[in-house]
Amino acid sequence: MKNFKKAMLLLVTILASGSVMATGLLNVSVIPGKNEKALVSVSDNEGDRCMVEVADANGEMIYWHHIKNPGVSYHKIYNFSKLDDGNYTLSVKLGDETIENVMRVEDGNVQLSNQKEMVAPYFKLKGHELDFTFLNFEKQDVKFLLYNGSNQLIYNNDLANNFTITKEVDLSKLKAGNYNAVLEAGDQLYNYEFHL
Repeated sequence: MKNFKKAMLLLVTILASGSVMATGLLNVSVIPGKNEKALVSVSDNEGDRCMVEVADANGEMIYWHHIKNPGVSYHKIYNFSKLDDGNYTLSVKLGDETIENVMRVEDGNVQLSNQKEMVAPYFKLKGHELDFTFLNFEKQDVKFLLYNGSNQLIYNNDLANNFTITKEVDLSKLKAGNYNAVLEAGDQLYNYEFHL
């Protein structure tokens, strides 16, 4: 019960501080027709920088557009007519939130499918305790790894594949120095570097 209360308190603190953005701020849609265009729409933005990225089937970044001041509402039509037919990944990032779609270009048509939503985990170092919360939208297996300043793995923990994952890690036995906490969720890696 004590851990449940701490987890709820941490989640409320995160939401109140705005460190984890409310979901549903990004909307990615396709303009119908044979025009190889997609409309990217961002709403309810509070000043975060927006990034639009396209990667090919091998994961190579072939296009990126960083918008420094997208404003409260941002809309832009992207023309993908120079892309060869095939599968691509279209990612739109706003603050800690990412919407990722598989984009299929074929015979002048653009189709988006398999949308995934991801929110970066929230880490907080309190003295010799590291707390984190992660919203696991895809309900993937999640792993927590801790590396020392020499990049040696010193702690490894398989976590549940629940939607909400919270954890407290006791660091009191570690020496002073630099550390890197890594949360692995599927093919996504989230790093948090800190000093004790």
